[in-house]
Amino acid sequence: MRRELLWCVCRIIGLGQKVSTPALSILVRRLGEVVTDYPAQGLCSLLDLSGTDWCQRISLGVHRRTGRLPATATAQQVRVLLS
Repeated sequence: MRRELLWCVCRIIGLGQKVSTPALSILVRRLGEVVTDYPAQGLCSLLDLSGTDWCQRISLGVHRRTGRLPATATAQQVRVLLS
């Protein structure tokens, strides 16, 4: 998954776009939470789940940790980075 994220960042830069490091940092932390929450499923690749499934599991993880759903802006940043 690390290689996939690195490839995505390099691809974004290669296309002349900017990578929002705060958004990327949030995404990496949330992906780590999901992978930790679902170890039996052996999530090793970003392609193991659809973008929608990742977003749902990230929202559930944030809710479980904080008692609230993620902020709309945070959820949108994650959705954009996963699409």
